[in-house]
Amino acid sequence: VINPIFLLYLDIASKKEIHFESKLDANLTIYVDPDQLAFVIRNLISNAIKFTDKGGKIEISTYLSDDHLVKIKIQDNGVGMPNAIKQNVFKLESKHSMKGTEGETGTGLGLMLSQEFLKMNQGTIEIESQELKGTTIVLTFQFHH
Repeated sequence: VINPIFLLYLDIASKKEIHFESKLDANLTIYVDPDQLAFVIRNLISNAIKFTDKGGKIEISTYLSDDHLVKIKIQDNGVGMPNAIKQNVFKLESKHSMKGTEGETGTGLGLMLSQEFLKMNQGTIEIESQELKGTTIVLTFQFHH
């Protein structure tokens, strides 16, 4: 699911001179709705591009954690999120949307919908973000042998 999406966004990233790096472990298996996971990955990569300055870097990786959970990590060195937005990003009543580094706009609904899709697939989302340093988003799923 991840590789085709990653390739889809290469052109968009290159227009902003953003370096894309992919470290995917093909041996990891999760059982999820592929369309819902694709929506989540598209949304997260799109956001990373939107909030990363020209010449920045976005890395997507997959790995098995020490507690045998599959992690999908999308990390950028973009503008990050102010605490006020980070704390309310999943709340519909306090819908916030930031403009991207080149004025790109959004509805603020993508992360909320992503969280709902992840819940439906027994997954979780964790956001770490510091203003001016970037954002790291980690999706977690059960590993299936």
